[in-house]
Amino acid sequence: MTLSASTRVRFFQKHCERSNPLLEQTIARDPQFALAYSSLAEAHLYMYRSMMTRRRGGSIGPKAADTALQFAPKLPQSHLAEVAILLLWIARLQDRALAELEHRADLWW
Repeated sequence: MTLSASTRVRFFQKHCERSNPLLEQTIARDPQFALAYSSLAEAHLYMYRSMMTRRRGGSIGPKAADTALQFAPKLPQSHLAEVAILLLWIARLQDRALAELEHRADLWW
């Protein structure tokens, strides 16, 4: 079953916190279930972006995305999870870079 992007976003908005334990249980039962890993990465990414949590989400999402790619390199969801994590990192680095430029602008002008 394939869900549209908007359907996935609505799912994570409503059920994100409840989905994590279920996905972790699924992975415990089948440690090579790549779709569960990519869904876990997506759930943690959503939680991080929506500020639900910043404590655990920082490391679990990237690890889950990497594991999904390891087990299923041809699965589109594995690549989408990896891309989403990378885009988040780029956005965070861009924000940090801009803040540093603003903070140090007085040194140049």
